[in-house]
Amino acid sequence: MFNRLHIELENDTVRYIYGSIAGGKINIRNWGMKHLMPGCFVNGKVADEAEFTRALTELKKEIGKIRGSVHLTVNDGSFITRPVELPVMKDKDIEKHLSMEAEQYLPINSSDFQMSFRTIGRNTKDEEPGNSVMVSAGPRESISNILKCFDSCKLNVKLMDVYPNNICRLLRQPEENDYAVVDMRRNNVNITIFEDRKFYMHSYLPVNFEALFDEYIKDNGIIKDEFLQEYFYGSYSFVYINQDETEMEEKLRENLSGTLRQITRYLDYFNSRHFGKTVDNVYIIGENGMLKGLKDVLGVSFNTKVTIGLEAFDMRYSIVDRAFLREQLGYYGILGMMLRGKSR
Repeated sequence: MFNRLHIELENDTVRYIYGSIAGGKINIRNWGMKHLMPGCFVNGKVADEAEFTRALTELKKEIGKIRGSVHLTVNDGSFITRPVELPVMKDKDIEKHLSMEAEQYLPINSSDFQMSFRTIGRNTKDEEPGNSVMVSAGPRESISNILKCFDSCKLNVKLMDVYPNNICRLLRQPEENDYAVVDMRRNNVNITIFEDRKFYMHSYLPVNFEALFDEYIKDNGIIKDEFLQEYFYGSYSFVYINQDETEMEEKLRENLSGTLRQITRYLDYFNSRHFGKTVDNVYIIGENGMLKGLKDVLGVSFNTKVTIGLEAFDMRYSIVDRAFLREQLGYYGILGMMLRGKSR
């Protein structure tokens, strides 16, 4: 048994889970979301070191005594992840190759970015066998400033993970070969697509759902608290949400149409490069996955099967605060980070 603080940074938001995993069971001691001062952490960068450090110190006090190190993810478009196919080689040789050929695979200036990689599978389709490798890169300056702030709060960051890596761990044995995970957060959408159960692509879309909903609320004279109560499910149940036939109101659907078109383009990109083949299922996570009627709207928009939540991941919790079960769709990325375990 080991404890660890798992943190995911977004624009002006810190999500966290303090707990452990043992015997395949996740033990959550503390969890939550902390909103930072506007402009404090933007586009993957610490814009206000003093305020960011103050917020981390406050979060540390709220959690209480913390044993163990910190695992960290920065969920932002400035942190780039791509799959590449390489000949079979040892990790040290992959590292050397990528350090020399970084700009061949990623749209970066290698001197300004820190690179990392993970071998995710063996390619046996071609005559020449090779390794499928997930390559990631983050701005050196951003990483340095983030780690400096954590160090000043005596929060020992043992590693920085990447969002698609966390999602890969959640879907270990899905029924489908080709599928997508669409994470609909407060102010962004993460789209991760898998081909033959291996990472194919990831994209980060800055979408301000709060602004979209505020516009809808204002135009229709709705009280915000009533909107949250009437338009979102009050509790999460995989079976109930995926069987419920609640319809989304037409005006709300219109407000979301632009965002849905953006997501559809990425699914179409996959289809166009696979001779018209479509993904078999689109899994929806994130707090806006709790929007009533969303499943049917997305099914029509994407023209494929849509599932709310990830049943393929066995959610076995040990937690005192049952409210987490209502909020869990917004924490799948951190749950995937926890599955990294002690030694990886």
